Amino acid sequence: SDLITSIPSSGCPGVPISISGTNFMGATVVQFGGINAASFSVVNSSTILATPTANATGTITVTSGSGSGSSSTIFTILPPLKSHFSQNPYDSPRQTVHTNPKIR
Repeated sequence: SDLITSIPSSGCPGVPISISGTNFMGATVVQFGGINAASFSVVNSSTILATPTANATGTITVTSGSGSGSSSTIFTILPPLKSHFSQNPYDSPRQTVHTNPKIR
């Protein structure tokens, strides 16, 4: 069966993450909290690159012909990358206040 040994604790939608484990060859489904990955590619039998969608928080599950396995830890989806960089010097003051209400 598929055994997931390591996943990142968090990531952003649309940004691929690396899943480590065993028996990944022939994987047919990768899910984040029960939601199918936007896409995934099997790098080799011990590594999968998978792209989470928005709201994809939960355990990661890999399914292949030899069975399925879930991560022992939770993957947490973060806001899309662009929100991390919304403090743009070219924003108008109104936009800056609106997108970063806690910054004075």
